[in-house]
Amino acid sequence: MPETQWIEVCYPPLQEEDKEKTLAVTAYEKLIRMVVSLEIRPGALLQERHLAEMLNMSRTPLREALTRLCHEKWITINARRNIVVRPVNATTIREVFEVREMLELHGVDRVVGDDATHAAFVNMSLVHDIMTNMHINNFDYILTNQKFHAYLGTIDRNSLICGLWERMNLENVRLAMLALELTPQRREVAHDEHRAILEALLRRDDTVARKNLLAHLRVIRRNLERVLG
Repeated sequence: MPETQWIEVCYPPLQEEDKEKTLAVTAYEKLIRMVVSLEIRPGALLQERHLAEMLNMSRTPLREALTRLCHEKWITINARRNIVVRPVNATTIREVFEVREMLELHGVDRVVGDDATHAAFVNMSLVHDIMTNMHINNFDYILTNQKFHAYLGTIDRNSLICGLWERMNLENVRLAMLALELTPQRREVAHDEHRAILEALLRRDDTVARKNLLAHLRVIRRNLERVLG
């Protein structure tokens, strides 16, 4: 058998414009993570100079990242270039949870009534095991938690619904981080609530599964709304 010949591939150096685009993407990803993980708080007032120093980059790629965040309505930028992170309000909470209830309840019906989608139960069970058996920080815990709900919310793999869920997911994470911060004891309680949903799905008991899911989502919503007054 002939010896394998390894060929080193030399890629052309990045053009200056490509470098700026890469830095802009890096800046966007770092900032959005900081926002949804609450490292940057809702309603926070920021300045370009401070952000550029924090990210160790020039203002050109930073401004491109900020423009994207502004377009996605995560921030607003005033005439003095002060940056305000969009706060969480009652309308945000209501709209997110209304959509989640519709999508996830539909997912429950599909898991219970269709053998082809009942496989989602296995994936949800695996995610539940990760949440209960691994010692992970709150942010990774919330990301894992969102996978549990995503299996229900996007079960049909409808491209429009998946797109909606993807756009909503970062807000889901930020709200969940706020809820966990306000009621840290919910981390353990949520395990029991997820288990109750799974047990009803395993029995294909649509009524109980829907009831348990609604109770789970609505207690989180009420806790957030109570803090906002």
